[in-house]
Amino acid sequence: MRRLFNQHKIRKSIDLNGRWSFKLDPDNIGREEGWWKPWSDGEDVIVPSCWNNELGLLNYEGAAWYQREFEIAKEEEASILFFEFDSVMTNATVWIDNTLKCEHYGAFTGFNFTAEAKAGTHTITVYVDNIFDKQSFPQKRTDWFNYGGIARDVSLSKLYGISILDNHIVYTLSHDFKSVTVHAELELFNASKCTESSPLTVAIGDVEIFNGEVMVNARERALFSTPDVVIDNVELWDTGSPKLYTVVAKTETYLSEVPFENITIESDSYAAGKTILKVAGKPGRADVTARVEYIDGIEVSRTILSSNVLESPINEELIVGTKKVTSSTLKPSVSMVWPLERVARSYISSYWGDGRGHKGLDICAPRGTQVHAALGGTVTKVTYTNDYGYHIVINHGNGMQTLYAHNSSNAVSVGQKVSAGETIAYVGRTGDASGNHV
Repeated sequence: MRRLFNQHKIRKSIDLNGRWSFKLDPDNIGREEGWWKPWSDGEDVIVPSCWNNELGLLNYEGAAWYQREFEIAKEEEASILFFEFDSVMTNATVWIDNTLKCEHYGAFTGFNFTAEAKAGTHTITVYVDNIFDKQSFPQKRTDWFNYGGIARDVSLSKLYGISILDNHIVYTLSHDFKSVTVHAELELFNASKCTESSPLTVAIGDVEIFNGEVMVNARERALFSTPDVVIDNVELWDTGSPKLYTVVAKTETYLSEVPFENITIESDSYAAGKTILKVAGKPGRADVTARVEYIDGIEVSRTILSSNVLESPINEELIVGTKKVTSSTLKPSVSMVWPLERVARSYISSYWGDGRGHKGLDICAPRGTQVHAALGGTVTKVTYTNDYGYHIVINHGNGMQTLYAHNSSNAVSVGQKVSAGETIAYVGRTGDASGNHV
């Protein structure tokens, strides 16, 4: 499902078309010699293209290799990468950072695969083979010209939560051509580390054919079909009376929020895990001019032409304690209650440390599950930030605080006294979160 533009409010994508490094492999030795590893001796080619035309290799049949780099930002590590190839002529094998990810045969069918997102520079390598023989399709004896190469678009999307990877509308027209029985077939993927449910609405024009919840296991694909729906008084399309669409492209100027950055300052003056807000973050403002395209009143593309910052953002500064607690600094032990309503599908998905410096305990649970105060105390913060989303801080005295982050909504206010086990919020995935959890 090719996106028409690079950024959407939910799914971001990177266009991997353009300049790639290319090497011929007429003796088919690349696999044996490990050409999926980064190289520097290739020549530049443009993708999509066929080597027969662009490189003067009109009658070349054999193997060739493509390679390029792409970047993943630190804040995108919570996502799953979704790669889409619309067509490779004919046999394709793909590696990401020296790891085999996908093999596909068939020049006229697209393919896709997913991969974990890690911050930094990464390499994607594609082995292509266009040899036709008795086992291939089409076979050797054919009047089709044997093109080779990455012949159609290549793209990379970043997935969070439940995403629709592909969709297909199946319909049966009635004998009198006045009604149609229709349903949708969807391929879903859950990019989070928790089993998730999500609202789903499917509509054809103004007719809604499904509105309900779907559930997908963590990091799995799932096929989902909506029930059959009968639509009456359908309008048939034909060349004599085609459906006409109104396409409008215009320039719009508007004020846009400039997000602030979260800066962490480590200090050994405070116990490990203690967090103190030094400077509260504040978004800036920018005067933006964009070219926006609409089809029948629905926005399909937005290209930023210019952005003039009117007010710079104020970055949020957090002091994080690093002082190790010793026996001489330990406070008397306290007994905390489990901070969640007891429900099915609730479990710890990330522990403190977690091999990546994770400064908290993540507990997965369905959206809307009650979040409870782990200990009695006074609410000192009820706010929203880009990293923690809607979150709450409770002061329990004796230098002890607890923070409850990524809530779908908060249920207390600053200064309120709460007891252990009292409902203070509801589970969500606001802020920098890949699934519903607290």
